[in-house]
Amino acid sequence: MAEQARKPGTAPPLTEELAARATIIAMGVRNAMEATVHGGELDELSLSDEQMATLNPIIRNAIATALHAEKHYVMDRAARAYLDFQAQLVPSYWEPAQLLQDYTDLWPFYAAQDLAPESACRRCGRTIVNLGLDGDNRWTHVAADGGLNVGCRAASFERGAGWNDALPRTWKAAPTRKGGT
Repeated sequence: MAEQARKPGTAPPLTEELAARATIIAMGVRNAMEATVHGGELDELSLSDEQMATLNPIIRNAIATALHAEKHYVMDRAARAYLDFQAQLVPSYWEPAQLLQDYTDLWPFYAAQDLAPESACRRCGRTIVNLGLDGDNRWTHVAADGGLNVGCRAASFERGAGWNDALPRTWKAAPTRKGGT
């Protein structure tokens, strides 16, 4: 989909896809924070529901901003400046990021039972996921490069190989007629 015209000096709008991704990532952050705080790992520290309600949109919006800047990093100087500045602020004493235990615990369970929650696009066959919130259907391809993309052709892009030109540009992610997962 072509980007809509915008005034010079303004940021591109946040797409629904990035907003949905940010919301899901923020839920992961929220759940990890809640498990850490209420699970006793932080001793006396406890966040009230009111404090969490204040933190949740801050976290969600920060993630949306970072995803937006990452998406526009190559083409927009402001996005590069934002992320480069954030990178400079990371203290040298921070430990490298690690995967959460509850996430890594899912892998053997799904591998053993072959129950991974996936659907195939009825048009191109590529794996798709529903990023819809509140019952909305917003099917999105798991793209060849590991990202997400609504369009079948766009999701087929691979570095060095380009797009699958046999896929029409008008095809969008759609589950099997039975509704997928």
